[in-house]
Amino acid sequence: MATTFFIVDVANSNVIDIRKSDFTPGTPLDAWPRKTKKHDWNNQLWTFVQVPLVEGAFFLQNPTSGLVIDIHHSDYTPGTRLVAGALTNSSPEYWNNQTWYFSKSELENHYYIVNGESGLVIDIENGSSTPGTPLVANTQNTKFPDNKSQTWSFVNRDATTYIYPPKWKETGV
Repeated sequence: MATTFFIVDVANSNVIDIRKSDFTPGTPLDAWPRKTKKHDWNNQLWTFVQVPLVEGAFFLQNPTSGLVIDIHHSDYTPGTRLVAGALTNSSPEYWNNQTWYFSKSELENHYYIVNGESGLVIDIENGSSTPGTPLVANTQNTKFPDNKSQTWSFVNRDATTYIYPPKWKETGV
């Protein structure tokens, strides 16, 4: 069984969440406080799934639903919302909006989650700390601490141990 984990933002310790536990493809992703009860957290857990034939690229898949983090409609305009999308089972050119790399940030154990096609990163809209704020694909901000809403860690279910991405790029994409 693949390791499951929460994806936690450094700004306020919210996690990537499938809104309202709705596992319908196209449901928006948001930043929400980490749930602590096993029967409640299924919409907040993720796994790394190697993208076939693409070195160092991964899907971030919810193990309960099989949905993956997806840039809505493959729209690479900065600020486009992220959704939980059905994994495209066709050829690799259709995976571009669902394929992610990991780039180390200036904070130990924290990473930018970078879309391989666009170079956009997962971001909390407007850097908000309000629970339920949508997640977007945005231009990477490399200035700390302004980039806190784009910096993520991967932690086990008990939030006691960091999980390291299988591969990451030292200098970004």
